[in-house]
Amino acid sequence: GNISLAASEVKDAPSRSIINTTATAAKSVTRVLHIVTALTDGNRYHDRLKEIFIPVLKESVESMISPPYNYQVDVYLILGWKLIPERQKIIEDALPEGVGLQIWDDAIPLGYDSFKDVKIKPITRSLARQHRFVVKDKLMYYDLFSVFEDDMRITGGHLSHYLEMSAEFDQLVEEAPESLPELEKSKPAESQRFHGIMTKGQLKRLMPGFIRVEALLDENRDPSQEHLDP
Repeated sequence: GNISLAASEVKDAPSRSIINTTATAAKSVTRVLHIVTALTDGNRYHDRLKEIFIPVLKESVESMISPPYNYQVDVYLILGWKLIPERQKIIEDALPEGVGLQIWDDAIPLGYDSFKDVKIKPITRSLARQHRFVVKDKLMYYDLFSVFEDDMRITGGHLSHYLEMSAEFDQLVEEAPESLPELEKSKPAESQRFHGIMTKGQLKRLMPGFIRVEALLDENRDPSQEHLDP
């Protein structure tokens, strides 16, 4: 069921923390922690923070908190660079009022990248796994965790569909048998059961998923592929 908590009860982030301390979640409201991971904010030719990161984050959150979904959303950013105050202010100003924000910057883990390494160094690919620590710390404070990269547009519709499909799977589990009759092992593989009724144990392993779709923002600069393999 939903968990009713004041936003001020959420633990502090490893780094800077801005949390709405006045809003209290009603039991009928689904609390969502939208976790966004970003490796870089751009370079001297491309301001990724302003051009991609913030527009996508802003549109995603606005969709989640708006009707018909009305989710209560906090945002947690896991960044691969040190965020300066001026850039943090841009992010804060872009978020709707009432949305909590926590930031874990400079979050790339250090380690030995191979057996030959004698010094530890940043392992950039491991940044994609840092959200596990956030989910562990926040597990009891939210009903749903949305974890994506900084260029992934996730709307309230996506979350709603995920919850609806999860409820359908739960219903299927309730109706499913504990076990199925044993198949005759002597039968050839092509005649053995590979479809049909599933057991409770099998259905409990199912979860809704998404298919990623890449959208081209500028066809002139980044045209779609014209020559395809047979």
